[in-house]
Amino acid sequence: DITDLFAPTFVSNYGDILVNSATTDNAAKRVRDLAYASNLNDWAPSVSPASPLLMCGANDDPTVYHYNSNLLATQWAPLVTAGLVTNFDLTDAPNPANPLAGVQVAWQQERASGAIDDDSLHGMTGPFCTAAALGFFNNF
Repeated sequence: DITDLFAPTFVSNYGDILVNSATTDNAAKRVRDLAYASNLNDWAPSVSPASPLLMCGANDDPTVYHYNSNLLATQWAPLVTAGLVTNFDLTDAPNPANPLAGVQVAWQQERASGAIDDDSLHGMTGPFCTAAALGFFNNF
């Protein structure tokens, strides 16, 4: 499986990006530099409180790990509390008070019916997150 082959190599070559903010001039490490330059870890303090953000995904997505969104939501807790950053997990139990709960219910029904299986989970999560984003940004 390519994921099993790629991931350990990537982590061993570029994994220190999370703990070492220094970048390298080595051209072979360009991917690491680009990933570091593109991360959102320092986004919130530089633009808050004017820019709302929705992070949407499924906790069981094998391609894009929602775990990263959970980490950023913890880091940006004051913005989450203020309602400017929303960490929306389609696998969470729907809260009827949440205006996006209908999206969760629809996704979970599709998942339970087998229409969204493990092989299609990542691709099928996108349309539901798009619907959540439309609902989210209609509030601003």
